[in-house]
Amino acid sequence: MRSRLRPASVLAATGLVITGVALTIGGPSAEAVTEAHESTSAQTFITTASVPPIDAPSDCPTSTAPTAPSGPTSMSPGALKAIDDSIPLYVDHWSAQCGERITIRLGSAHGANTVVRAYRIGWYAGAGSTLVWSSAPLRVPATRMSTVSKPTIPSPNFKTAIGTTIDASWHPGLYAIVTSLGSRITGVAEFVVRSTKPAAPAIVIYSGLTNASYSPFGGASLYRGLDGGSLATTVALQRPLILTGRVSFLKQDVPTAQLLDRAGINADPVIDTDVHAKPALLKSRTLVILPGHSEYWTKQMYDGLLTAQSAGTNIAVLGANEIYWQARIRTNSAGQPTSMFVARNLAKDPMGKTTPELATVRWRDAPLLHDPASSLGESYTVTKAHGSLQILSVPDWLSNVTGLRHGAILKDVAAGEVDGPQVTSSISMPPHLQVIGLGLLKGPGGRVATAGMTYYTAPSGSAVFQFGSTNWACQIMASCPDGVTTTHTRQTQWAMTTTVLRALLQKGWGRTHPSTPNAPKTLTAMHSALSPAAYGSYGTGS
Repeated sequence: MRSRLRPASVLAATGLVITGVALTIGGPSAEAVTEAHESTSAQTFITTASVPPIDAPSDCPTSTAPTAPSGPTSMSPGALKAIDDSIPLYVDHWSAQCGERITIRLGSAHGANTVVRAYRIGWYAGAGSTLVWSSAPLRVPATRMSTVSKPTIPSPNFKTAIGTTIDASWHPGLYAIVTSLGSRITGVAEFVVRSTKPAAPAIVIYSGLTNASYSPFGGASLYRGLDGGSLATTVALQRPLILTGRVSFLKQDVPTAQLLDRAGINADPVIDTDVHAKPALLKSRTLVILPGHSEYWTKQMYDGLLTAQSAGTNIAVLGANEIYWQARIRTNSAGQPTSMFVARNLAKDPMGKTTPELATVRWRDAPLLHDPASSLGESYTVTKAHGSLQILSVPDWLSNVTGLRHGAILKDVAAGEVDGPQVTSSISMPPHLQVIGLGLLKGPGGRVATAGMTYYTAPSGSAVFQFGSTNWACQIMASCPDGVTTTHTRQTQWAMTTTVLRALLQKGWGRTHPSTPNAPKTLTAMHSALSPAAYGSYGTGS
């Protein structure tokens, strides 16, 4: 959705400092970085990112269940000290398997010393992450960085690079690869280590495309220019996550990984470009899990999800505003994804008329006309939401969750961007939609929007549960930068989420536990069903 950025005069390339979401290193100090390490003699530098994979070692782990102990080498979740973007970095591949080699590229506006570290995100008895790999100290020379908005934002192709092979110590999962100066983190990149065979029954798709769409590194994001100018329509995927792009990663993907580890859910981790390249990754799974904000989808990804659903695969949406914009991905000669194109306007898309099924507009708009509500139950309504949900119905298999009863209020859970059951003529709710929780949000000009939590069982036997808020996972993990729910509400949220995930891990759940249709068909019917406590507000944005 729409984001606000400071002008380039403030966001000078020297720092790009943001104080909204923070992680700090709680382990051994990296103060030595700032001392005598001006040379690069201890570090191997790589000048090319094209490194062929090697055969996976026989000791590569296949399970995503964490095994490493927590300790002083973890990043402290919820720390108040800010991450800044003064030494930005990116990885040449968003994901890799054990045995493959990656290249990490770094820049710095005025030159700096740093250490690069890789942390696996997880539970670890509450620590939230564990250190898996660290570089030797190295010097990053001054790097030119653009803050001028333009239609196409290329990769910065940083010359300072460090390579490493993903070995058995890199357990499958979501990673934060960071630069640091002393105890301060100065840049972060999202990375996924994919599992080796056999495939787990569940798969989680992390939202690299969405996070990249929000990052304005290089002058502009798909939302706005750093200099206050217009948005970009094409952004390179190999570039740093800064500002709102970084916040999106830390606020949605990170707590999702922590939640899954904490719940003991063995889900194969992938990033969305993996599914774009190979939609069959979703085939034969029992459960597909979407994190808090999975907004940008290619046709290949959406087709892959719908094919899996048609075969009976269950879907859990741990967030909202999923499958909102269609994107097109461009690849290089090796087939690697290099950039994402989104015109937002049919008239501005050169393929809008010649290949309308690939038009980069909202999925709900012409010529696509395939809002996810028709397949998943509900879809995006508004942003900047502040509201609660009133429980309208409780399936028998959720009846043991404390605090979940008809008429109960889940206070403040409708936050950030929200989904809701649609009552517009252009977007239809599917049959057999069961509304678990419902709220109404009042916005500018007296407009009213829905917020909801829904359960839907498709004819194939697929069960879909949508929690309906981009803040859902970070609320459970008490890490939302814009507010968390009460301890009592978080306990209910946790019990609901773990019960849903474990239920949907069972094949054929939708056939044996069909949804009970109860969705109010009009706003008037919704008003009649709700108490005053189920009303909230929303802000402006698109």
